[in-house]
Amino acid sequence: VQTNTYPFEEADVVPAIQQFLDIYEATGTDIDPTSLGVQAFSAGLLFANAATAASAGEEGLTRDTLWAELKATTEWDGGGLHPMNSPGTNEGSGCFLYMRVEEGAFVRAYPEEPGTFECSKTELVDVSAVGS
Repeated sequence: VQTNTYPFEEADVVPAIQQFLDIYEATGTDIDPTSLGVQAFSAGLLFANAATAASAGEEGLTRDTLWAELKATTEWDGGGLHPMNSPGTNEGSGCFLYMRVEEGAFVRAYPEEPGTFECSKTELVDVSAVGS
C-alpha cells in the first residue's frame, strides 16, 4: 500500500502524527483515523496559516489576499504530517512510502527506516519486489 502521510504506527517517531492522533482522540469520535483525515487536517492548517498571514497584511483577509497567500506557499509539510510539497504551484512531493499488511496490521515495507519517505528523484524501485 502506498501512502503519502506518515503512518499512525510511527507516531512514536513522528511527533506531528502523535499530535494529530491526540487531537483526533480529543474529538471523542468512535471512527478510526485515516490517512485522508491527515490530509484534510493538513489542508485545514494550510488554510489557517494563509488566512492568518493574509489578515496581517494591509488589505486584511479577503478572498484575493487569501488566494495570494495560498499561491505563495511553496513549501508545506503540514507541520511534519507528510513530505514537503508545494501547494502554491500545485506540485506534489514525489516522495513515497510503501506499507504492507501482515497479520492484519500495516508494517513498513520501503524505505525501511521509520519516520522516512523515499524522495530520490533518480532511484527506481521495483514495486513487485517490495514485501516479497
